[in-house]
Amino acid sequence: MQFYYDAQLKVARELFHKTQYDIAISILDEEIPKLEEKQNYKSLGEYLNLKIACLINKGDIQAVQPLLDQLKHYLLISGHEDLQLNYLYHSANFFYYSGDLEHSIEYNLKALELLEATPSHRYYPAVCHNLSGCYILLKELEKAYYYSEKIYPIMLAAKHEQPIMYMHYMNTHACYLFELHRYEESYKLLKDILDHPLLKQNSKQYATTINNMGVYYARTNQYEKAEQCFTEAWEILTEMSDNQLKSRILNTIIESYEVMENYKKAYEYARVKNELLESEESRRQLERLHEFALNTSKEALNLLAYTDNVTQLYNRHYFEEEAEKWFSEALSTDTPLCCALFDIDDFKQTNDQYGHLIGDQILRQIGEEARKFYRAGKLFIARYGGDEFIILSKEPALFKQTIEHLFHTLQAIEVMTEDGYLMFTISLGAVIVEDLSDFTVSMVIQKADEELYSVKRNGKNALRVV
Repeated sequence: MQFYYDAQLKVARELFHKTQYDIAISILDEEIPKLEEKQNYKSLGEYLNLKIACLINKGDIQAVQPLLDQLKHYLLISGHEDLQLNYLYHSANFFYYSGDLEHSIEYNLKALELLEATPSHRYYPAVCHNLSGCYILLKELEKAYYYSEKIYPIMLAAKHEQPIMYMHYMNTHACYLFELHRYEESYKLLKDILDHPLLKQNSKQYATTINNMGVYYARTNQYEKAEQCFTEAWEILTEMSDNQLKSRILNTIIESYEVMENYKKAYEYARVKNELLESEESRRQLERLHEFALNTSKEALNLLAYTDNVTQLYNRHYFEEEAEKWFSEALSTDTPLCCALFDIDDFKQTNDQYGHLIGDQILRQIGEEARKFYRAGKLFIARYGGDEFIILSKEPALFKQTIEHLFHTLQAIEVMTEDGYLMFTISLGAVIVEDLSDFTVSMVIQKADEELYSVKRNGKNALRVV
């Protein structure tokens, strides 16, 4: 009889991987009462485990709570360790999708404590993955990456034996690399998934991978390729019934089109999302993007006035307009404001020695790299004048990550001259002002300027944050 239950569970799992959740649930529901009657708690745990996964992927979070109560009941009766792990793992998922990240982390850490002695257990990568997801939402990027990195070697080893699991976790790891601005590493991971011979057999992972490649292209200013990827990903998704996956991918597509400042496309996808979910959040997003889309033509006309023609970054005039708005918003919401100024060390001597054409080439390459770090509404970068650049953000964690990555990225730029490759260094000064009540935006910028000149006085080629 156990063979029969195992066979039914295998069928339900295959349906789950094909995103046919309702059919999978009907099979599970037919067998669960029989398992209860036989007090087969091990199989009951497996069946409830899969049913909860189906409900979560369907987005039916409220239906999960009664099943967690059942799991807890069976755990108290049997004391079975697998049931304890099932309960902790799915409780963590329930809290995560209910928006309670604090309790999700608590339950995941309890599960991880049980699993640390057996990292080969199938739950170990899932729990680490869940912790990464919580910390990414809390913008604690280093913690998110830490837990993702713990399972990286396990997933590499699973590439051929467990290809779906491998694709899932590698896609997630690539997303964390995006947030850390490690774009080339993320590209290599995604390319490896795209080359996997079994990828196209799993629509969910195929759509996710193509979408993530689109995000990579959007973040690295390859907009045409990004749009091709988003179109292809959505074509795959339209044939699927997984609304949670559709919503998640629609969010990344909309966000990417906002980064690309293509508000008409962002609005089109927001309409699709609103029709799919009909939630208050999606309605507000739709209204906001509709306003942006209506103003796109006007913004296109103003773009030349707002953009520096050498670096293609925003210019000082536009920065000063936006900085006042950002300062007012941060002051009214009692949130920090972060500002950084950086310039090229000994730029005048470089211009004198190699000429202004080489100087402009350096500025263009700085602009090309700096644009990759721009985040609409989160992080603003502009040319402030001459060889000086300015960064503004309302998110300290993102700000610190960005200035560190940008500092090292710019140091690696090489410019070809008649004498060979030329490299340069930069100096960067930054401030994070927690309490703006005694400040103006000019005072915040002045403090960043003071830190920049402190770096200059102490030998240049350094980064200083206070």
